[in-house]
Amino acid sequence: MADNNNPPTLLGEALLEALRLAVRQEIEAVMGQNGLVGKKPHDVVKPYLTIKEAADISRLGPSTVRLLIRKRQLKALQVGRRVIIKTTDLEKYLEAHPIEALPE
Repeated sequence: MADNNNPPTLLGEALLEALRLAVRQEIEAVMGQNGLVGKKPHDVVKPYLTIKEAADISRLGPSTVRLLIRKRQLKALQVGRRVIIKTTDLEKYLEAHPIEALPE
């Protein structure tokens, strides 16, 4: 807000701080309506995942995820050239196919 030639005034500083506070409160209000308060960007659950994202989440390789889709063991949608997987479908598959640890 300050000009290069004129130093910022006390009134200008107060106005700038009031605007920052108002914007911050508005963002928090919108995030609260969407259930996003206190969450970081990586905490937000996406409704659909790419093959790479599904592989990262499930700790499987992307080729394994593609194989499961081809075998129709994992549901997927094709949108144009992109293949996406519903997060809930991935969770259902993983819960239905648990890996049991072998005794030592």
